[in-house]
Amino acid sequence: MITSLPTWIKVWFLITVPIIAWDASFVMLRPHSMKGGSLEIFWKPYQTYVEADKRYQDLNDGFVIAQSYMNMVETIIAFASVIASNKRNPICHLLAFSAALMTLAKTVL
Repeated sequence: MITSLPTWIKVWFLITVPIIAWDASFVMLRPHSMKGGSLEIFWKPYQTYVEADKRYQDLNDGFVIAQSYMNMVETIIAFASVIASNKRNPICHLLAFSAALMTLAKTVL
């Protein structure tokens, strides 16, 4: 039985986890992460992005907030799958599949 993930999947998760967490934390920390906020420096590229995606400007947009919570859960599951894979725990496959399914669900939404 294969008890670890292929290397490319682990690399993919290790690249995407910080990016997704960065995006989710921008939303969770608004208005501090927005232009003029005390944490603005960490999210400089978002100052341009929010001009195109007005939903990120709306502090009360329930969809963006819910998606960010889902992002955080997804990153935890993806990172857990990498850890489980490194420990050769077969649960890594279920965790990786769950994280990928969450990505698909957000994409479809």
